[in-house]
Amino acid sequence: MSNDRHNQRSEDVLVAAMTLKLTRVPYSVRVKPADLSEGTLKKESLIRADKIYTLSKAIIAKRFGRINESTFQKVLGQLNVLLGP
Repeated sequence: MSNDRHNQRSEDVLVAAMTLKLTRVPYSVRVKPADLSEGTLKKESLIRADKIYTLSKAIIAKRFGRINESTFQKVLGQLNVLLGP
């Protein structure tokens, strides 16, 4: 979730949870392998905009990929709904 500038300057990154459980839940965005601009996704998943975490880079073993801009905008849209009035 955090941008590259933040990621380069900070010891922490912001991430959204992902799940293989495809039961539709509020504030989630379905993501397919084709929705990645980098990396690979083996199975269709849900990104949970209601589950945002700050992680230390030290505990991240591997980055599996990056969602494309269109999918990221959908996640931001769900986050706006969650945090909006």
